[in-house]
Formats: sequence, structure tokens, C-alpha cells
Amino acid sequence: HTSIPFAVFKPTGIGSVELLTKKDQGAALTAAEELAFQKVHKRFESICSYAANKNVRIMVDAEETWIQKTVDALVQEQMQKYNKHRAIVFNTIQMYRHDRLAFLKKSFEAAEQGGYFLGVKLVRGAYLEKENRRAAELGIRSPLNTSKELTDQAYDDALKFCIEHLNRIAICAGTHNEKSVKLLTTLMQKHGIAIQDPRIHFENLPVRPQYPKEARAFWQVAGCYAANRALALVRGKWIAWLDDDEIFEKEHIEDLLRFATHGNYELGYSRNK
Repeated sequence: HTSIPFAVFKPTGIGSVELLTKKDQGAALTAAEELAFQKVHKRFESICSYAANKNVRIMVDAEETWIQKTVDALVQEQMQKYNKHRAIVFNTIQMYRHDRLAFLKKSFEAAEQGGYFLGVKLVRGAYLEKENRRAAELGIRSPLNTSKELTDQAYDDALKFCIEHLNRIAICAGTHNEKSVKLLTTLMQKHGIAIQDPRIHFENLPVRPQYPKEARAFWQVAGCYAANRALALVRGKWIAWLDDDEIFEKEHIEDLLRFATHGNYELGYSRNK
């Protein structure tokens, strides 16, 4: 759809964590596991190919560190195929990892050498407690920065790098950090980049939301400001709502549309996972 700038999918939505973990470890896969991974590879290919044919950018979500290497390899392969003329496939880089700025630069070098465009979604990160807990249990160094300040610096350094190499990089700045958004707009002005440049995507809420401090109350409303802003921006005859921790069953949307159109309803609702 021409009004949709991006589509997004989560790798663990098309392949099991157990399989991706074993692949990431370099362990030998059984025949059944090898077949399962071939299916994961084919699903990656099918999604990215369809997005490219429809000229819609596709973002691949980041995952935990113990499966991210495999995800990165799959995404890079799709970039090599479909990012020849512009960035269609985007990888997500979590800048709370202390190795990700170097990874960004290495990814850029690969794109330069391979003659394709690098699509990058920059985020700070989503699995802080889980990553630190696992590292402590295994007695290994945490893959994450030791402070919020280091993560902020890494994120801003990544923004600077992307803007300075915009001839080869397209970027989505996934952040609600006021300083980072201000830095991005300042960099765009400094380099004479138009605010509507198709290689740069971000959305800035006019004010930082104030959420309840009590955990359950926070959980009930967290993200509503951004969600309402997204609903204000989205276009189309129908809007399908999906949180990032849920999935649609195969015929979920089709069934809802059939129900709504048959009954001349403006809203359809059912349970999802």
C-alpha cells in the first residue's frame, strides 16, 4: 500500500528460538533441524521478495544476542539481493550492545564492497534484564554497555555515522529520546538534508509522555501516546492493530474483514496471540 512506509516482522515469529540458538552456536543440526532452518530461510526470502516487489521497505526486528548473529546473516543476504537500487530491507541494531557501533561500520563496509544499500533501524535495546541475567548465570561478560550514558553516546555516534554516510545508508531512528531526535534534526540541517528525505525516517512526539510509576498501571497504558500518534498517521480503509508481543493466526485478518463487511460493521474484534 502506498501509504505504508514500512512493514515489520520478527524473526522468532518465523523460526523457533531453540533452532535459531543452535544455529547461532554453530552446532551441527539434525536432518529435521536442517529442514526446519531451510524453511526459515525460505520465509525470510519470501517476505523480503514480496516487499521488494511491492516497493515497501521491510524491517527485521532485533532479537537476543544468542540468536542475533544468525538473524544478521539472513538479513545481510536479503540486502544483497534487494537493496541494489535503494534500501528495501532494514536490519535493526540495538545500540545498548557494546559491539554494535563496530557492527554498524562493518555492515557499511560490506554494503560498500557489495554494491548495495544498507538499511538500518537504530534502537537502544529491549532485553536489558534478560541479557544481563543470562550473562551472570553463565559467568560471562554482559554484551551490554555498563551504563545508560554509554548507550546514549553509542546511539548518537551511530546517528552521526549514518548521516555522514547517507550516500550508502538509509536510516530509521527508533527513539523517543529528545536529545537524540534533536541531534538528528541538527545533523540534517548541518548537512543540508531535507526534512522529507526518503532515506531518513523518524517520528517525534511533541511531548514526552508521563506514565504511572506503579508497575501494573504502567503496563496497562505504556505506549498509548505513541500508539495514538501512529493511529493518527496510518491510512487505509481498514486498520489492523497488532502489538509487538502478539501474532496473527494465518487467516485472522481475512476472517475479521469477512465478518465486518458481511455485517456492515465498522469494527471487528477477536482474540489473538
